[in-house]
Amino acid sequence: GIPCGIWGPTYASLPLLTAITKDYTFEFWLNLVSLPASDVTLFDMGRGFENGFSIKLKQGVSAISIENSYSGKLSVFNLSDTPIKPGTFIHIAMVMKKDGTGQIFINGNKKLQSTVTSISTIPVPDVEDPRTNFQNSRNWPSMKLEDWQRNRFNLSILEDRNSNGDLNAIIDEIRVSDVARFENNFIPATYSKNHSTNPYLAAVVNGLPPLFAGTYNAEKSPLDFGIRKHLFVDDQILESSGLTNIRLISENLSLTSAEKTNITKLDGEWRISFVQDGNKMIGIATANYNAEKGLVYYYETNDGINFTAKNTNMVNYPMGGDLFIDSSPGAISDGTKFKLTAYVANRGIYLFTSPDAINWKRNETAMLPLLSGGSAESYYDDQTAKYVTYLKRDASFGNSENPSLGVRASVRFVTNNPYEIWPFTKMSTPYFEDSSFPAVTGEGPTQFVIPNGKQTDEQVYRTRVIKYPYAPDTYLGFPWIYHSNSNDRDVTMAVSRNGNDWKVQSKPYYIDKGNYVEAISCQGLFKNGDELWQYIEVGDEHGSGTRNWYRVRQRLDGFCSLTAGSTEGDAMTKALKISGDKLFVNYKCETGGYLKVQILDSSTGIITGFSASESLTGNSTSQEITWQTAKFADLKGKTIRIKFIMKNAKLFAFETK
Repeated sequence: GIPCGIWGPTYASLPLLTAITKDYTFEFWLNLVSLPASDVTLFDMGRGFENGFSIKLKQGVSAISIENSYSGKLSVFNLSDTPIKPGTFIHIAMVMKKDGTGQIFINGNKKLQSTVTSISTIPVPDVEDPRTNFQNSRNWPSMKLEDWQRNRFNLSILEDRNSNGDLNAIIDEIRVSDVARFENNFIPATYSKNHSTNPYLAAVVNGLPPLFAGTYNAEKSPLDFGIRKHLFVDDQILESSGLTNIRLISENLSLTSAEKTNITKLDGEWRISFVQDGNKMIGIATANYNAEKGLVYYYETNDGINFTAKNTNMVNYPMGGDLFIDSSPGAISDGTKFKLTAYVANRGIYLFTSPDAINWKRNETAMLPLLSGGSAESYYDDQTAKYVTYLKRDASFGNSENPSLGVRASVRFVTNNPYEIWPFTKMSTPYFEDSSFPAVTGEGPTQFVIPNGKQTDEQVYRTRVIKYPYAPDTYLGFPWIYHSNSNDRDVTMAVSRNGNDWKVQSKPYYIDKGNYVEAISCQGLFKNGDELWQYIEVGDEHGSGTRNWYRVRQRLDGFCSLTAGSTEGDAMTKALKISGDKLFVNYKCETGGYLKVQILDSSTGIITGFSASESLTGNSTSQEITWQTAKFADLKGKTIRIKFIMKNAKLFAFETK
């Protein structure tokens, strides 16, 4: 198969193994904590515990050797005249020829050539699918660690593959090049983009200031509304006593009217995550446990039904990842606006970046040294210049500091620099499960725990969180609800005003799956005119059976509504400081229905000229509100309250422009 991050980084080592059988350069920065009292190992790799390729320091750093069984050469550099002292970083570069001869550079200064001895030669091992030797299916067989190690390609740093020859040191920026990189003296410099003099540009706030400060119902008054759109996904903007004969309801969708797409799995890949870049509607599907090739695929559609797919260009194809767009000016300038967060086996959660969602770079360091229970759902928050990711915490994931919940949930991580290791709380007793990396437990705050989850069959399996692109202060999730008593899943909705405090909708669920056993949501959505398109995967319980993908459609901003029935009702906002010239609403009236708007002062008195707007009927996603004798522009800079008077009508959003 093609090398893949599902199987582990050392299974993608063919270029490395090919390089060290020809001319190559091996370099790194080294900081000795103390001089070694015996021979120690810097780097060691090979299949199982067979001879392979190793670099060792001799006692007291008297020499450095490269034992390369793939080329059949032992190369030794005598360092007795080049003292290396502990406590400071030095740069070491060994420029090697195929015949084992080479030169060593210390801090960029050419020192001496190697002496060469022939040793037994072994063939370069095949790049192999480890499922043929220690993984027969998604479920790992019951094997001891020693058995796994004997049946895979192993790589070890600062000790050998038998966990001997420990070197008390810090090593950084290991680079292997398939050319003889240096001929003359040079000045060593970092090749890290993140730590160079020209790093990726930092994210800056490029959205509106958050309307709601802190947690729910703890915001300042009046709210600095300015010019913005507000969706009624909750009642936080309304006075607690400001609802009369009006309900806030969820506008749920049904698969009975959904349209089947032509999406098919090309290689058993994971679910597709969707983003929209201008008019371009695209998706990315990462590999899953059952992939044969382990590739990452790019999907594109013009009509939302018919998709074309092709392979992406990527190093160490990951699994279980999700795509998002970084709208910060720096990301657009750097060519990193497309971002993918995903798991690379035996390495942790990584960030990948791309200018076009086809040609990808893996970030230098892992985001998080953790194993997720599946997926890494992320978004960029333009209102705070923060990056957020959610890792699934399986029911078994727990330790003495954070005991297992007995149900699935998600753990939240936040950073303002996605290119560095993301902040997390280190556990004194990390939890390991089928991985060399700890599984996520209490490294971040656990969220999306359904109340009384241990007494019900409902668990949040995936969050599917996004920051809604078409209005500020609106964070949405479309979680999979896993039913522990039947093993199937539904899709519900979660809402938040700050991306941290979430309200998860219970029954009725967001998606009415009808006769389907299981329905699960894909990450992201598309906008087409005044419609939103989302995608639902259906099949049998827990991912089994034939899988199909359907498009569900709804009006723009139409997730929830303030709804009035046959009796006239009204809803009043909290005090708002506004800046716009015009007021628009997204609404729908049934037969005999209407919508009118009053403008009140901060003390709830009607402002002259704004006693009642012209009555609206019909249906519009953006209809201006007007008054006979007054203009909304006259209210600019003032503190007001808006009162919506309705009958047989739904109000989805309002907006100042």
